[in-house]
Amino acid sequence: MRIPDETRDQLAVKFAVLLPHLDERQRRLLMAAEARSLGHGGVRAVAQAAAVSETTVRKGVFELEAGEESLGRVRRPGEPKTGPLDRSPDTRVVQGTTLSATSSSGTAW
Repeated sequence: MRIPDETRDQLAVKFAVLLPHLDERQRRLLMAAEARSLGHGGVRAVAQAAAVSETTVRKGVFELEAGEESLGRVRRPGEPKTGPLDRSPDTRVVQGTTLSATSSSGTAW
């Protein structure tokens, strides 16, 4: 069954308003609930409307079906958050290095 364009547009508006206020898990669960309510083709329609991958929506569906309760955290212990520095290979941060106009190396003694 094809999801009507009007439904996709309504979903896009809903996601644009709600998703910025939710954490990662809440986003997945909301998208999963919408996908399930749409039935066949819902995962793809929701993924397109929310501008996320279908894998993200499917992960939310699996979480809904498993009925896992929130542990009060979004990531597993020790799991890092990917920040803008991690995604940009052109940006490098060198810690513990001092550069000056008079030194020929970056090592501070």
